[in-house]
Amino acid sequence: VLLDTGSAPLWIPNASIAQNLTSSHHTFNCSESKTCKSVQENVYNISYGMGSILGTEIIDDVQIGAITVPQYHFLLASDIKYIPNLYYDGIMGLSLGRWSYLDHFPTLLESLKMSGAISTGMFSMYLGNDPDAIGNMTGELIFGGYDPKYADSEFQFVHLESGNKTLLWTTNMTALGFGGKNVS
Repeated sequence: VLLDTGSAPLWIPNASIAQNLTSSHHTFNCSESKTCKSVQENVYNISYGMGSILGTEIIDDVQIGAITVPQYHFLLASDIKYIPNLYYDGIMGLSLGRWSYLDHFPTLLESLKMSGAISTGMFSMYLGNDPDAIGNMTGELIFGGYDPKYADSEFQFVHLESGNKTLLWTTNMTALGFGGKNVS
Protein backbone atom coordinates (compact mmCIF):
# COMPACT_ATOMS: atom_id res chain seq x y z
CA VAL A 1 0.00 0.00 0.00
CA LEU A 2 0.99 3.61 -0.51
CA LEU A 3 1.78 5.48 2.72
CA ASP A 4 -0.13 8.77 2.74
CA THR A 5 0.46 11.30 5.53
CA GLY A 6 -2.33 13.47 4.13
CA SER A 7 -5.23 11.04 4.53
CA ALA A 8 -6.64 8.98 7.39
CA PRO A 9 -8.27 5.71 6.28
CA LEU A 10 -6.77 2.49 5.00
CA TRP A 11 -8.29 1.11 1.80
CA ILE A 12 -7.48 -1.83 -0.41
CA PRO A 13 -9.05 -3.03 -3.68
CA ASN A 14 -11.98 -5.41 -3.44
CA ALA A 15 -11.44 -8.74 -5.21
CA SER A 16 -14.55 -7.97 -7.28
CA ILE A 17 -12.59 -5.39 -9.33
CA ALA A 18 -9.52 -7.59 -9.95
CA GLN A 19 -10.35 -7.76 -13.67
CA ASN A 20 -9.92 -3.95 -13.85
CA LEU A 21 -6.40 -4.08 -12.39
CA THR A 22 -3.16 -5.50 -13.68
CA SER A 23 -2.16 -8.99 -12.59
CA SER A 24 0.51 -7.55 -10.28
CA HIS A 25 -2.12 -6.02 -7.97
CA HIS A 26 -3.30 -7.70 -4.81
CA THR A 27 -6.95 -7.57 -3.81
CA PHE A 28 -8.95 -8.68 -0.78
CA ASN A 29 -12.03 -10.86 -0.52
CA CYS A 30 -13.82 -10.43 2.80
CA SER A 31 -15.61 -13.78 2.45
CA GLU A 32 -12.26 -15.59 2.52
CA SER A 33 -11.37 -14.22 5.97
CA LYS A 34 -12.77 -15.88 9.10
CA THR A 35 -12.62 -12.58 11.01
CA CYS A 36 -13.94 -10.14 8.37
CA LYS A 37 -17.27 -8.38 8.78
CA SER A 38 -18.71 -6.20 6.07
CA VAL A 39 -20.66 -3.08 7.01
CA GLN A 40 -22.56 -2.86 3.70
CA GLU A 41 -24.61 0.18 4.71
CA ASN A 42 -21.44 2.26 5.20
CA VAL A 43 -20.20 3.27 1.76
CA TYR A 44 -17.75 6.15 1.37
CA ASN A 45 -16.48 8.17 -1.57
CA ILE A 46 -12.99 9.51 -0.88
CA SER A 47 -11.43 12.11 -3.17
CA TYR A 48 -7.69 12.56 -3.54
CA GLY A 49 -5.77 15.15 -5.52
CA MET A 50 -5.67 12.92 -8.61
CA GLY A 51 -8.64 10.60 -8.26
CA SER A 52 -11.15 8.97 -5.97
CA ILE A 53 -12.34 5.64 -4.62
CA LEU A 54 -15.71 4.30 -3.63
CA GLY A 55 -15.39 1.87 -0.76
CA THR A 56 -17.48 -0.21 1.62
CA GLU A 57 -16.52 -0.33 5.28
CA ILE A 58 -15.25 -3.64 6.59
CA ILE A 59 -13.91 -4.72 9.95
CA ASP A 60 -11.13 -7.29 10.11
CA ASP A 61 -7.88 -8.12 11.85
CA VAL A 62 -5.02 -6.33 10.08
CA GLN A 63 -1.51 -7.70 10.29
CA ILE A 64 1.56 -5.51 9.84
CA GLY A 65 4.68 -7.60 10.18
CA ALA A 66 4.38 -9.41 13.52
CA ILE A 67 1.72 -7.01 14.87
CA THR A 68 -2.00 -7.69 14.56
CA VAL A 69 -4.52 -4.88 14.97
CA PRO A 70 -7.76 -6.64 15.94
CA GLN A 71 -11.07 -5.62 14.39
CA TYR A 72 -9.76 -2.61 12.46
CA HIS A 73 -12.19 -0.51 10.37
CA PHE A 74 -11.05 0.06 6.79
CA LEU A 75 -12.45 0.24 3.28
CA LEU A 76 -12.69 -2.20 0.40
CA ALA A 77 -12.56 -0.14 -2.78
CA SER A 78 -15.12 -1.27 -5.34
CA ASP A 79 -14.45 1.60 -7.75
CA ILE A 80 -11.13 3.37 -8.32
CA LYS A 81 -11.25 6.47 -10.53
CA TYR A 82 -8.08 7.73 -12.22
CA ILE A 83 -5.27 7.54 -9.74
CA PRO A 84 -2.18 7.83 -11.95
CA ASN A 85 0.42 5.09 -11.92
CA LEU A 86 -1.61 2.83 -9.66
CA TYR A 87 1.35 0.58 -8.84
CA TYR A 88 0.28 0.09 -5.24
CA ASP A 89 -2.48 -1.96 -3.66
CA GLY A 90 -4.36 0.71 -1.76
CA ILE A 91 -3.55 3.57 0.59
CA MET A 92 -2.60 3.50 4.26
CA GLY A 93 -3.56 6.86 5.73
CA LEU A 94 -1.11 8.18 8.31
CA SER A 95 -2.62 11.62 8.94
CA LEU A 96 -2.47 13.32 12.31
CA GLY A 97 -6.18 12.83 12.94
CA ARG A 98 -9.46 11.55 11.62
CA TRP A 99 -11.59 12.97 8.86
CA SER A 100 -14.93 14.23 10.17
CA TYR A 101 -17.05 11.92 8.02
CA LEU A 102 -14.89 8.94 9.03
CA ASP A 103 -14.63 9.88 12.70
CA HIS A 104 -15.46 6.38 13.90
CA PHE A 105 -12.41 5.08 12.00
CA PRO A 106 -9.41 5.38 14.30
CA THR A 107 -6.26 5.94 12.27
CA LEU A 108 -3.94 2.97 12.08
CA LEU A 109 -1.49 4.76 14.37
CA GLU A 110 -4.24 5.35 16.95
CA SER A 111 -5.31 1.71 16.74
CA LEU A 112 -1.76 0.45 17.22
CA LYS A 113 -1.44 2.59 20.34
CA MET A 114 -4.91 1.68 21.71
CA SER A 115 -4.19 -2.03 21.24
CA GLY A 116 -0.92 -1.72 23.18
CA ALA A 117 1.17 -2.76 20.16
CA ILE A 118 3.13 0.50 20.50
CA SER A 119 3.57 2.74 23.52
CA THR A 120 4.10 6.03 21.70
CA GLY A 121 1.81 7.47 19.01
CA MET A 122 4.75 8.08 16.70
CA PHE A 123 5.95 6.75 13.39
CA SER A 124 9.04 7.39 11.33
CA MET A 125 10.11 6.59 7.81
CA TYR A 126 13.50 5.89 6.35
CA LEU A 127 13.41 6.63 2.63
CA GLY A 128 16.30 4.68 1.19
CA ASN A 129 17.51 3.87 -2.28
CA ASP A 130 19.48 0.64 -2.20
CA PRO A 131 20.65 -0.19 -5.74
CA ASP A 132 20.76 -3.90 -4.82
CA ALA A 133 17.13 -3.99 -3.69
CA ILE A 134 14.36 -5.29 -5.89
CA GLY A 135 13.03 -2.43 -7.97
CA ASN A 136 15.49 0.10 -6.47
CA MET A 137 12.95 0.86 -3.75
CA THR A 138 13.89 0.36 -0.14
CA GLY A 139 12.92 1.96 3.07
CA GLU A 140 11.44 1.29 6.43
CA LEU A 141 8.30 2.37 8.26
CA ILE A 142 8.66 2.25 12.04
CA PHE A 143 5.61 2.49 14.30
CA GLY A 144 6.07 3.62 17.90
CA GLY A 145 9.35 5.49 17.51
CA TYR A 146 12.40 5.65 15.28
CA ASP A 147 15.64 3.79 14.68
CA PRO A 148 18.65 5.92 15.66
CA LYS A 149 20.82 4.18 13.06
CA TYR A 150 19.10 6.34 10.43
CA ALA A 151 19.89 9.63 12.19
CA ASP A 152 23.01 11.69 11.52
CA SER A 153 22.37 13.87 14.57
CA GLU A 154 20.12 14.21 17.60
CA PHE A 155 16.45 14.78 16.90
CA GLN A 156 14.81 18.00 17.92
CA PHE A 157 11.13 17.54 18.61
CA VAL A 158 8.75 20.37 17.78
CA HIS A 159 5.13 21.12 18.64
CA LEU A 160 2.64 19.99 16.00
CA GLU A 161 -0.41 22.00 15.03
CA SER A 162 -3.51 20.05 15.93
CA GLY A 163 -7.21 20.34 16.63
CA ASN A 164 -9.65 21.54 14.01
CA LYS A 165 -6.96 23.49 12.14
CA THR A 166 -5.44 20.58 10.26
CA LEU A 167 -5.14 16.82 10.02
CA LEU A 168 -1.74 17.13 8.41
CA TRP A 169 1.60 16.88 10.15
CA THR A 170 2.37 20.61 10.33
CA THR A 171 4.43 22.89 12.51
CA ASN A 172 5.31 26.58 12.52
CA MET A 173 8.74 27.37 11.09
CA THR A 174 10.83 30.51 11.12
CA ALA A 175 13.69 29.19 8.96
CA LEU A 176 14.80 26.19 6.93
CA GLY A 177 18.32 25.06 6.26
CA PHE A 178 20.22 22.28 4.51
CA GLY A 179 23.87 21.41 5.00
CA GLY A 180 24.34 24.23 7.49
CA LYS A 181 23.00 26.86 5.08
CA ASN A 182 19.79 28.79 5.63
CA VAL A 183 17.47 28.58 2.62
CA SER A 184 14.50 30.60 3.88
